[in-house]
Amino acid sequence: MEHLEPRLAFLRTRLLSAYDGLGQSTGRPYLYLVYPPTADPQVRRFVDELFTVLPSMHPVRIDLLRLTLDALRGEEVGREATLTNPDPAISTTAPGDIAALWQDDLRFAMQQALAATPSGLRPLILLEGLAALHPLTNPTAVMEQFAEQRIDNPATGRPVPIVLCVPGFRVPHTSRAYHFLTHTPQPLLMYRGEDV
Repeated sequence: MEHLEPRLAFLRTRLLSAYDGLGQSTGRPYLYLVYPPTADPQVRRFVDELFTVLPSMHPVRIDLLRLTLDALRGEEVGREATLTNPDPAISTTAPGDIAALWQDDLRFAMQQALAATPSGLRPLILLEGLAALHPLTNPTAVMEQFAEQRIDNPATGRPVPIVLCVPGFRVPHTSRAYHFLTHTPQPLLMYRGEDV
């Protein structure tokens, strides 16, 4: 499956050796790990094995599926109507409204986790379950919104690296282009981030 284990091992090594330098060439320390959607269980297992314990780091795993379900609790009817027909002229809830709610909840979850980072450890955010964003938004749009207000380590004021585990397909022979979940006519670009 696209040599996932070596790619994740490279990502781990990159984080350990270049933590403070991540994002200097792209403007933000975002690292995109794009992998076939069928490999999701394998990626989660590798993340468990390789990222649970990192010397001098505090990995924070945030599952977007769980977060989006919690954010929309009690709004199931509106969510279903929006997913069935996302046209704002027909649906009572606009897709952008739901995406904005997710964005706020994700930012709050990250800030809470960063505030709980033990002294002396460098935080690292791992975003998983990104398929939950479909069809209302995508990883690129989420990271564009985050760029407006950086996620910083409260202890140092430096940007915190964010690893995005993106189910999809990398575009061959290109840099930083990918398809989210399925092959689509127009690929997305990794917003100010690195391809791993």
